[in-house]
Amino acid sequence: LNEDLFSALEMGAHYSLDLIKQIEVIHGPGSASYGGNAEYAVINIISKHAPGGDGIMINSAYSQMSRQFASRNISFNVSKPIGKANLSLSSFLSQANRSQDDFTDNFGQSYNMATQSPINTAQYKLDFSWKSLKVSAFADQYHMQQRDGYENVLTHKYPTNFDSYHLLAEYEIRTGKKLTLTPVVKYKYQLQWTFDGVSEEDEFTPYKVSVQNIQGSLRANYDISSSVNLI
Repeated sequence: LNEDLFSALEMGAHYSLDLIKQIEVIHGPGSASYGGNAEYAVINIISKHAPGGDGIMINSAYSQMSRQFASRNISFNVSKPIGKANLSLSSFLSQANRSQDDFTDNFGQSYNMATQSPINTAQYKLDFSWKSLKVSAFADQYHMQQRDGYENVLTHKYPTNFDSYHLLAEYEIRTGKKLTLTPVVKYKYQLQWTFDGVSEEDEFTPYKVSVQNIQGSLRANYDISSSVNLI
């Protein structure tokens, strides 16, 4: 999920815990398998499906600060078996405000964030599995507005958008009782830190750069014994 321009990950009001089944943390270097952002550890997030793999799951939440709402969101997951295949669609839609307090820069200029720091998130995930084939597609649109510039407080709030689109496909091939080979293809397209509008006296510089990443790998899994597995 990291963006490939600056290896950052925007966390504020970005992901729904209602759609997360399990979080795994793999300690130690993992760059050979997961890329340059995995020098020290890998965090694997496993999403939920509807109970029993067939049904609908809906969640909604609202939180309030003293003078402004903090967040309001809705998420859902629909899963449906189709013969030997399984199809799952999930979505997370959220509106949030980062704070209601005053922000003050190093020069003493300030503004109130109650209506000046909105965050809008829209996420869509599609999972398809059939026999040994698994395909996942994920669209993540994270749009925020800000007035805190690199040095001074800006005169207006300006949009900054983070859009990511991911595709993962893998096929498990069993070559015997002990060895399994899994070809994996990953595709990522991102538009990060995007602002293509006009600012007051050019105080907020337009920025629009796209990143495209295609990776292919072959994973081997060998069962040495019932208790020892080599990957």
